[in-house]
Amino acid sequence: MKVKKLSEEQIAEAANCKTIEEKLDFLSKNMVPLSPEMLDQISGGSGEDDYYICVHCKAKFEHWYDMMFHAMRHLGDY
Repeated sequence: MKVKKLSEEQIAEAANCKTIEEKLDFLSKNMVPLSPEMLDQISGGSGEDDYYICVHCKAKFEHWYDMMFHAMRHLGDY
């Protein structure tokens, strides 16, 4: 996902999403494209113990959407 293409308002809105449903609604409403890996994770995935890493601080997340919303918060640091 190209986080830099989101407006400041969208980033603020994304930062306020707390539940999985709110996060998925935000992604759908803003027509954020999802990779095949992300779609696989949503549909149940392969069952492997994968994790996602924030490119900014290297924090690990179980779900890709948690990592993406965490990474969006870093944009305010710049």
